[in-house]
Amino acid sequence: MGAHVSLDCSECHGSANALLFRTPATPSDCVACHQKDYDGEHAGSGFATTCLDCHTTSTWDGADFDHSQSRFPLVGAHVTLGCNQCHGSGNVLLFQAPATPSDCVACHQKDYDGEHRGSGFATTCLNCHTTSTWDGASFNHAQTGFDLVGAHQSLGCQNCHRSSDNQLLFPPPTGQNDCVACHQADYDAEHQGSGFSTTCLDCHNTTQFAGAVFNHGQYFPITSGAHTVAVCQDCHTVPTDKTVFTCLSCHEHRQSKVDGDHQGVSGYVYQSDACYACHPNGKGD
Repeated sequence: MGAHVSLDCSECHGSANALLFRTPATPSDCVACHQKDYDGEHAGSGFATTCLDCHTTSTWDGADFDHSQSRFPLVGAHVTLGCNQCHGSGNVLLFQAPATPSDCVACHQKDYDGEHRGSGFATTCLNCHTTSTWDGASFNHAQTGFDLVGAHQSLGCQNCHRSSDNQLLFPPPTGQNDCVACHQADYDAEHQGSGFSTTCLDCHNTTQFAGAVFNHGQYFPITSGAHTVAVCQDCHTVPTDKTVFTCLSCHEHRQSKVDGDHQGVSGYVYQSDACYACHPNGKGD
């Protein structure tokens, strides 16, 4: 049938009428005789050898290929692409074969590297992009494990990321509350050597650094009694180091009197650290 009708017998049969090719299993087993034609056009392409899916028995030319029947249906911007933008000679893909229609990075690794290499962004491109265009990506920062809250909401990307590859300008935070990963310079300017914890949210909030609320009671109660009128420098004599303090500048603590009051007290020394060790609540008893 088709183009086979006009062929001379010798084009398929040799001496003793033996076939020149592998014997077709069925009339549709084109590749048995046309392996060389398949290899010339499709070797390494992944195309099936069921030739009649696209070709006819009349001619090889004008093959009707439905890409939607392949593993990669053409959607969005892919619809208008010419075959040679993805396929080379022999119809071999120019890129790594996509595992699924959502495996964008198989063909677009260069695009990913140009925008996101080192950024930590996933290669599941369709989380942010569409198949119609790369532009206008919709990115949900909350999905990264670091939700933008408070003052972070109004920041431009370049405040935290390099514009060239979106890589962070600071060490990556270990979690949502790891403020100091990005704000080490702020901490150092205000608190270096102070002994303050780097758990910034104990005192600050995500809206602004100013107006921090410090709970002194977790270290020493100053919300009652005579301590309520104290200012920081009354006890903390070294402004840059809040771990240094004295109990002996406010109280009538003549050493001779205090020594007498502590006769027989094991481990007693006339030092503020010792005072705090025995009187952590500020009371004399």
